[in-house]
Amino acid sequence: MTRKWLLIIGAATVAAWFAAPPVGEELGYEFESWRMALLVLAGTTVYALVHTLPRPKEPAFRPRSSQTAVHSPAVADGVGLWEQRLRAARKDPERFDLIVRQRLREITADRLEHRRGLRLEQAQDLLGEELHTLLTTPVTTVPSEAELARMITRIEEI
Repeated sequence: MTRKWLLIIGAATVAAWFAAPPVGEELGYEFESWRMALLVLAGTTVYALVHTLPRPKEPAFRPRSSQTAVHSPAVADGVGLWEQRLRAARKDPERFDLIVRQRLREITADRLEHRRGLRLEQAQDLLGEELHTLLTTPVTTVPSEAELARMITRIEEI
């Protein structure tokens, strides 16, 4: 605890020692000074301890894959994670839509905005019909590996 809080606890305890009996009598209660002082000491100590605990830190910035060195372990972990996501979503269109399509949509929209100054809805000619449809409409069937590879290559070319 800091010196400031120790002074506050001490002052509150002394104040309770002298102020409790007269205030209690006015309210119709009889307090023993030591009990009131002990109660105030305990409450102020708990308050001081809670307010001197360190605050949770903000989450660390996690760079996107485009900002990570190509040969770093983070890239290998990211590739492994995407392999797991694709395997899990291979037979389930709903899961593919939630996990893979949404992330591809974010990446593509970000690239279009920063590199071309376009929104996703405006880039149908640039993306091509197949990729634009995948990114803008909910998926009913999961694209094959070859189709997905072709679309990802197209996203990389933007």
